[in-house]
Amino acid sequence: MEPEVRLYMAILMHQSGQALPKFRILSQIFQEHPNMVSESTLRLFFPLWYFSEVKKQAGAIDPLFILSLIRQESAFEKNARSPVGARGLMQVMPQTARFMERIRPQKLFD
Repeated sequence: MEPEVRLYMAILMHQSGQALPKFRILSQIFQEHPNMVSESTLRLFFPLWYFSEVKKQAGAIDPLFILSLIRQESAFEKNARSPVGARGLMQVMPQTARFMERIRPQKLFD
């Protein structure tokens, strides 16, 4: 499939919130056609979803750092659950959450 068509598909996925398949398509495009890396395609690859919510809670931590972690760990899937039990956008283990903040496992999806 032509790279422009795949880019269009990635844009549609972005608009519908389908992050993981979008990241896969863009990764392939960037590897095969480095000339397609631009400011606009990088904005698709590194979206600012949840930015305002993260900024409110980030404190001294750079919100972009937190969004980078979210992108890597859950691909912005708020109901993500790993095979070993990590949960939510940041893929925190329930035991860690209880130890650090006394948070119940259900709250990890908030």
